[in-house]
Amino acid sequence: MTSVLQTTGLVCKLCLLLTAGNALWGCASTSSSVVQSSEAPEFNLEATPTASQAFRIAVEPRGQTAWTGDLPVVSPQGDRMAIADPEYPGDVLIRSIPNNRLDDPTILGRVPGPVQFGRSVDDLGFAVMDGDRVGRASWVGGTIEWFAEQNASDLDLGPENSIAFIQSGGLVVRTSKATLRLEDDRATWHGPRWQGADGTLFCWRVRDGALDLVRFRTDVEDSDALRRTALPIRIAESGGSAATIATTSTFRQFDATRPGPPRCVFWDPARQRVRLWEPPYPIFEFPAGVLAFVTDPNDPRFGMSVQSTVVRRVSLLTPSSGVPISGGLRLPRPIPNGEWLLFAPQDQHIFVECAILQPLTDDES
Repeated sequence: MTSVLQTTGLVCKLCLLLTAGNALWGCASTSSSVVQSSEAPEFNLEATPTASQAFRIAVEPRGQTAWTGDLPVVSPQGDRMAIADPEYPGDVLIRSIPNNRLDDPTILGRVPGPVQFGRSVDDLGFAVMDGDRVGRASWVGGTIEWFAEQNASDLDLGPENSIAFIQSGGLVVRTSKATLRLEDDRATWHGPRWQGADGTLFCWRVRDGALDLVRFRTDVEDSDALRRTALPIRIAESGGSAATIATTSTFRQFDATRPGPPRCVFWDPARQRVRLWEPPYPIFEFPAGVLAFVTDPNDPRFGMSVQSTVVRRVSLLTPSSGVPISGGLRLPRPIPNGEWLLFAPQDQHIFVECAILQPLTDDES
């Protein structure tokens, strides 16, 4: 089994490529079932279960593919993925995932390089960058629509065709109403992240060496109004840098089947913890050892937690407990119908499993 230190290092590498109390979530506790798995686990499946509705979990192997270290991104429908071409470095392949399987994926398109794909997708395509330009590559054929062609980076695709990206250190937000820009001689912006269906945007700001996480409401018509919606929280008094920004990014709902709540999950470099911010509530802190958390798009009270080398389904009311799903390093991605793809990276290949959550009937529970 991979050591915790090795796992943390790999997770940090992948992050570079790539996201309180009872009154906060208001979830009533009920029973939980013993987990069922289709393959031999590396841990005790009868661990203390999370407080949740009763359900069973089956984990099925779904194939493998060669990879170069860039974690694939998956379409919101769960039927396509973008992955770096292992044979032609710099190119990106668009592959089908028939029935969520990688046994014999069909190549649906190729994005000629050199180009990198981001950690953001929507129904039309996925974010791509080439070092100067940012755009969206179509799931059908890979044609790129470029949004900015000079000094642009960190593109994130938002609801209703909105986008946000960084250009020359400033934040650019394009919505159906306007193009908004925030520029400051004393500050640089990094890593914009849309969350929720209402146009909520989170973004990192470095000002005078301090690191802040800022939330915006983007349903405005000019840049001054956008600035007035800013709600910042101080993450670190000093040490803010591009490298620090990269380590704050953790797994996010970039491929949720529908928009999740307007919350931001991030790695706090000062506290060395994964934390969750959902204004107006206080910041929620996960227990030590949690490396990432991805909200369940079907039920925002729950999610998949990567803890050391175990993926668990946890409740935000009881994050220290949880139902183990899969051992070894697995990186969860929600897909439709209450299922999750679990990516297991190895040296030259990436393996895919499917975690199927099935609520129990009254008779079964």
